[in-house]
Formats: sequence, C-alpha cells, structure tokens
Amino acid sequence: MRRWLMAGLVLVTLPTPPAVSAAAPSPEAVLAAAARDVAAGNLAPAVSALQGLEAGSVPSTVRRQADLLLGVLLLRQGQGDEAIPRLERAAATYPLLVDYALWHLAGANRKAGKRAVAAAALRRLLDQHPESIFVERASRDLPRDWLEAGDPARAEEAAGQYLAAFPQGPGRAEVWTRLGEVLLRSGRAERAEEVLRRVWVELPASVESQRAKDLLATIPGTPPFSPDEQFQRAMTLYQLGRFGQALPELLPFAMAGNPRESQTRLLLGIGSFKLRQYSQAIRWLEPLRDAPGAERVETIYWLGRSFGRSGDSARFTEQMTLLVDAAPQSRWAEEALYLLAQTAADAGEGAQARAYLTRLVHDYPKGAWRDAALWLQGWLGYKDRDPEAALAAWDRLLAEEPGSRLRTPAQYWRGRALEMAKKPREAADAYRTILQTAPDQNYYWFRARERLGRVSKAPVRPIGAVNGTGKRPAGSDTLRIKKARALHGLGLDDEAIDEYSEQARTHPEDRGALAEACRAFLDLQRYDKAVWLAGQILRPLFVQENGKPPIREFWQCLYPRGHWPVVREQAVKQGLDPFLVTAVIREESAFAPRAVSRAGARGLM
Repeated sequence: MRRWLMAGLVLVTLPTPPAVSAAAPSPEAVLAAAARDVAAGNLAPAVSALQGLEAGSVPSTVRRQADLLLGVLLLRQGQGDEAIPRLERAAATYPLLVDYALWHLAGANRKAGKRAVAAAALRRLLDQHPESIFVERASRDLPRDWLEAGDPARAEEAAGQYLAAFPQGPGRAEVWTRLGEVLLRSGRAERAEEVLRRVWVELPASVESQRAKDLLATIPGTPPFSPDEQFQRAMTLYQLGRFGQALPELLPFAMAGNPRESQTRLLLGIGSFKLRQYSQAIRWLEPLRDAPGAERVETIYWLGRSFGRSGDSARFTEQMTLLVDAAPQSRWAEEALYLLAQTAADAGEGAQARAYLTRLVHDYPKGAWRDAALWLQGWLGYKDRDPEAALAAWDRLLAEEPGSRLRTPAQYWRGRALEMAKKPREAADAYRTILQTAPDQNYYWFRARERLGRVSKAPVRPIGAVNGTGKRPAGSDTLRIKKARALHGLGLDDEAIDEYSEQARTHPEDRGALAEACRAFLDLQRYDKAVWLAGQILRPLFVQENGKPPIREFWQCLYPRGHWPVVREQAVKQGLDPFLVTAVIREESAFAPRAVSRAGARGLM
C-alpha cells in the first residue's frame, strides 16, 4: 500500500509538459464558419470573424469573398459607411459576383446619403452586367437616386429608359410617380399633372397611387378627378380582383339617380359575393331582380348563388329555376342547371339531380358544362352501385368530349365500374390506357397503375423502370449556376435560390441546371420553389416525353416531403396520415411560407 502511495506522489510531483497551443484556423475555415453562421441567421459572430480576417495575410480568393460577405452583412446591420470600402474592393476584385457588390454598394451609399455615388454604382451595374438579376430593380431605383442627387435631367432620362425597357414591369407605378416628381421640380406642371393622374387612375392597386394623388394636390389649379376618372379607377380595382378596395370607391355610383346605378349595384353585389359577404350581396341584388334590361339574367344568377351560399336552398332553387326557364339561351343557364344538379346530389336527391343533368346534356349539346354533367351522371350511377348507368355516361364523355379535362378521371372510374361489373379484362384495358396517355395526371396515373396490378395477371413494370437509368445529367456551368454556388458557399442562400430560379426560368432546356436547382431547393428547404420548378417547368417536359421524368429528382421535386419531421410528429399526435397532411399543404399553399388563401389565411396550409 505504501509503495503505491509513494508512486502516486512521484507522479503528482512530476513536471507538467508545456501545453501545445492549438493551431489557428485557416482563413478558408474562418470564412466557411462565417458562412454557416450567416445561413443560420447568426450575423454578429459572422461579422466578428470576418473582421478578424482583415488584420492578417489572407489569400486573394478568400479576401474578395470575405469583403463581399462582410460588406453585405454590415449593410444589413445598418452600418453603411463601414460596408462601403469592403464592397468597393469586392466590386474591383470579384468578377463572378461583381453585380452583387455593385448592388449593395449602391445601397450602402444611399444609406450614407451619397445619392450620386449610389446612382453611379447602379449605372455601372446596368452598363457592364446586363445579364444580372438586379437589372430591373437597378433600373427602377436609378431615377430616384438621380432625383435625390439633384440631377433631374438624368432622373428623367433613367425613368424613360425604365418605362421603355419594362412597360409592364413591377416598378412602373413607382417610376411614373418619380417622373411626375421630376416634371414638377423642373416646372412642367401640366405634364406632371397628366402623368400623376394616370398613376392614380390606371394603377390604383399600387402603393404609389396615393402619393401621386398627394403630389397632384400640390399643383395649383388642378381640377378634381372627374366622375369618369373615379369610375375608371374603381373598375380597374374591381377587374384586378381588389374587391375590398373597389367596393367603397364604387359606392357613390350606386346612389339613386346616378346614371350608373344599376350597373354599380350589380358590381357591388358580385363583389360582395366574392368577399363572401352573401347577405350584403343579396341586399344589393334583390332590387334589380325584376328590373328590365340586359343585366337581369346575370342578376338572377348571382342572387341565386348568394342564396345558396347563405344556406337558403329553397330560394337558391327558385332563382336558378327562374333563370333556366326565363333565359335558356343565356350563358348562365347551362351552369345554373349544373349547379341545381350538384346541389340536389349533395342533398341526396339523386333522381332530381339526374333529371337536371339529362336536361343539360340534351339542351346544350355543345355546351361548356356538358362534360361535367356527363361526369356527374356517371358518378351518381357509380355511387348507386349501378355500373351500367355509370359506364353509359362515362363512355359518352370519352366519345363525345375529346378536349375535356375530365377524360382521365372518367377513364379511371370507368375501370372501377368495369371491376364492379365483374369485367376485369376490360378494366385492365382502361387502366393501361391511362398509363399510356395520361402521364401528366399523376394521381390517376399512379392509381391506375395500382389497380392494374390487382386486376391483371401480367406484371406491372416497377417505378424504377419509369424513372429510366437513374443517372444524373451532366452538370451545368452557366454563369447563373456559378453565381448560385458561390452565393450558397457564402451562406447567402436566398440570393442563391434567386439565381437558380432565374436559370430554370430562362433556360429550361438545360437539364443539368434543372437537376441542380431541384436539389438545391430541397436541400435548402425551399419546398415552394421545388413545387414551382416541377409544376411550371419539369411537368410539361414530362408530358412531352410521354411520361419519362426529365431529371432523376423529378418526383421528389414535384411531391417534396416538406418539413417532414414536424409534419409526421404532429400528424401522429392528431391521428392523421402524415402523407395526407403533406398533400394538403402542397395543394393549399404549395409550401409557400407567405401564402394567403382566398379566405385570408396566411402561411403554410
């Protein structure tokens, strides 16, 4: 025991070896760590790390990236003066992302009150980088910067250039208003009035509309807006679907004795219906129901719809029946019959629903609702377990409505009806037809494939065969792809997403770039962009190529498992199928985090 104790004391008293200092991280490692902080939203530690790089010797490739990233971050933190020298260096040394350096340099100088310098940076961007993603925004901001710099001539020139290059651009209201300011400051009040009145009347949904009106009020002797101008503005809002704004501006024209009273009351009724204010819609429309004139039929239609939505099925049926009997040749009558049939079917009145549908199919042999009527006839037969009636309706739809969007659903449910009728061979033929002709109808394509495996003895080829070899297309090295990679490497993921999106939008023929964009959208959890890419660009290619996926990641892009861990956990807690929840989110909001529904719901739905 004593021997062990002495040995322990000897060990304790042995001199401790000198500590080996940890090697300082390389500049590349510091930059990579800062980029990770930026991607995670931790800007302060990223700024501190990047500022630490400035004191030492750093490779030029790292220096230019660090300058750009630090300049962007300082500007985001409101430190425009400190951002300027970094962005100036990046603009001079980083050719790949020089447009990003110039764009942020303009913003930093603007924040510092150096409007002329900001305008010069934008002008350089536009002249030297016409392919930049910032071209429209830079062109939009240039008139403002020149005007605030005290150079109205250049501001007017820049405004004219924007309006010529982007006549329907998102910034046209802003630029027109800026042009009005330029004209006012240069003493051309008459021309300024013309421009500003145009903004208020023709672009009423823009935020600049009210500013244009305020500027008009500063012009001595400006006449008030005429009733025609006010009505035109209200109608523009109405036609844009801005019913909440349009209805108050239409209200004065609904007063008794106004020459536009009847027209306006109809518009107010329809607008109230669109806003789901059904009782208000009824109040606007009821006085017009028996009034003579061409608008009576349309009034009855919307009045009936309003009664139906407010839960008054008896008055809904009364109005729609009146419409069909009084004006059978109107464009509203056919739809009224279909709505009557649908309402009867929902109420369990199958015989009445079939009577309406039979009349519709007979009276409107070339009508727009005929295919929907045949579809509903078939569905009612199928629900009643009458496969012969279902087949008769769906066979007519397939034979007589070659352009109908309901052909694929009809073909699928025709197969189900044939199964019900104990005709598996004919059912298999129906499913094979879908697999051969309807690759864009993904739901029915997969359901048909599933049913075919049940009713056919022949093996169904696996999904892998549909997806081809599974090889990724060759990578793409376009300018936008290179920019996107570089931006992602700096943690500027939103900017990278924008570059990938623009590449896909402008060059859909580049399969390698499409595949890389899809992977980036999924990796960065921008599922809304993945759904956009698959639906708008990849799906048409899928159809053109007879069901061959254009890229290996097509299905993941079209049906992403967005936010899957959270969705699965919450769905299980609520006793729901997580795949169903994901499908609902995709259908309702397409994973757009800022989506707004017609009912005003916001976010993922």
